[in-house]
Amino acid sequence: PDFVMSNLRDYLIAEDEWILLFMYLEYSWKSGKENIAADISFVYEVFNQLSFDTEIWILLYPKISWLYIQICKSLDEQIEVCEKVMTALHDNARLLHLEAFLNTKCTLYKEKYGEDHTEYTSVKEQLDILLWLYSDACKQVALEPEIWFSVNNPEIYLLPETVRCERTY
Repeated sequence: PDFVMSNLRDYLIAEDEWILLFMYLEYSWKSGKENIAADISFVYEVFNQLSFDTEIWILLYPKISWLYIQICKSLDEQIEVCEKVMTALHDNARLLHLEAFLNTKCTLYKEKYGEDHTEYTSVKEQLDILLWLYSDACKQVALEPEIWFSVNNPEIYLLPETVRCERTY
């Protein structure tokens, strides 16, 4: 009850509490609350300054980044954040939310470069291949991140294995 957004740096926030905060921000953004973009930007900035366990960071970072991308005014900034998330997911060998961020990157590249540009077609090809792999492996595809799902979902640990198997096949 004493939570104040401006004191965010002073709180010791657990993983589930971060998710609740992100849920609140998303709900406020979708409902058109005034100044919510400033709150999302502030939380994104604070989150990126904190230290986290690698496992927790990789589960939370895409969630706050997804919200931040929604409020970015610059297309280049949206692309930059999206690429940072994809690099983080790749560097940690986690494919959680990869299809959603690859789809977002594809949409942003289409808007920036147009459908005929090599930059866009390269990303579109990557997305099509990933979607085919998921379809072939009977995995559900989410073109928007399932931001609020339980992190204890065992299927998220099977996605990298599915792609590894397809690569060696």
